Amino acid sequence: MTRRYRILHVITTFPLSSGAAENTKLTINLLDRSRFEPFLATPPGQSMEPEVAPDVVRIPLRWLRRPINPAVDLFALVELYRVIRRFRFDVVHTHNAKDGILGRWAAHFAKTPAIVHTIHNVSFQASTSHLVSDLLAIQERWAAQITDRLLAVSGETSAKYLGRGIGQAEQYRIVYSGLDLPRYADDGRPAAIRRRELGLPDRPGPWVGWLGRFNKQRTR
Repeated sequence: MTRRYRILHVITTFPLSSGAAENTKLTINLLDRSRFEPFLATPPGQSMEPEVAPDVVRIPLRWLRRPINPAVDLFALVELYRVIRRFRFDVVHTHNAKDGILGRWAAHFAKTPAIVHTIHNVSFQASTSHLVSDLLAIQERWAAQITDRLLAVSGETSAKYLGRGIGQAEQYRIVYSGLDLPRYADDGRPAAIRRRELGLPDRPGPWVGWLGRFNKQRTR
């Protein structure tokens, strides 16, 4: 029997309202179980966690938190290193700014064979402080040197990172965020009823809509 690869996904915040969390959930849930054994490491009590498949091994992280705090972040780095060393993962895949830095270095120190980071947002544009933004870009630049693959959710995102000297072009791949299509399947009701519920004029389609949110980007 072929050995399954152990993959750890690390994410600092995992709420239902987050595109990064939705992307991570779909990635974990849809991994081919004949080839991969998925793990999820995130702080306890995250609202997206019940949406994760029951066979995914959960690893609660005590010290990984969104606010920058050098002492707490050091504890988080050690905690992640111990987790990665204990389970001997084949791949460590990080998702947010905070876990992207700490998780990749922990995986590097633990000699993980493959380190992957998904860029869901531009971390060094999330602060109003130029100094903080520059420091974040420097940290991303250093972490890129120990990263095997950088996955960006858009070409514009990868261009912004490359524009700040973060990684090399050959490290990047564009992977657009997926959708859980069954959630949006036709429920079989007449189109006129659905248009009325949405407040649309009662005339033939096709109708094109966009659903999403606009919110201020923050470092994570």
